[in-house]
Amino acid sequence: MKIRTFVALDPDESAIAELAGVQNKLKHDLLQEGRELRWENSGKFHMTVFFVGEVDEELSAGIQNKLQRAAETFSGKCLRFRAKALTAFPKFRYPRVLVVEFEEVTGGLAELAGNVADAVSQFGLRQDKPFRPHITLARVRRDSKITLTEIDKSVPSIEFETRCLKYYKSTLQPGGSVYKVLAEYPFGCQN
Repeated sequence: MKIRTFVALDPDESAIAELAGVQNKLKHDLLQEGRELRWENSGKFHMTVFFVGEVDEELSAGIQNKLQRAAETFSGKCLRFRAKALTAFPKFRYPRVLVVEFEEVTGGLAELAGNVADAVSQFGLRQDKPFRPHITLARVRRDSKITLTEIDKSVPSIEFETRCLKYYKSTLQPGGSVYKVLAEYPFGCQN
């Protein structure tokens, strides 16, 4: 049986609350465009490091083992993130997603993302686009042609620290995807 999976970092509860505040402000500011946007549930906020996609359960177990090794070889420091900007992918004119982009301030993210990519690539899987640390606030409905160039792009000073990598299963349902953590990989950090 195939399952849809991804590797991610989670924000802490404080950052989730702050991101939900940004999202609520946007919901208010974008009332006209609201029907074109599917707002992400704040309980699902995460930062995807590698979208694996659909894989057999047996392959998923192999990926989990490689991710364990990838996390063990990581330098052992916590990762700290700071909100950089409210942005849209691919751009504010006809966007697909509305996100808060983050910068990592401790200097270990490139190493971790490289470890994860190396681990998953052993199964013939490749990342389809360059990694940009972000958390999705809303998705634009297919075939929608909205433009969000006029929105307030400022974000408050949101910071968070993460101490583990997670491997998720994503089940698509009519009301949106449902996530389940399949495995957690602590960094063993002390800072």
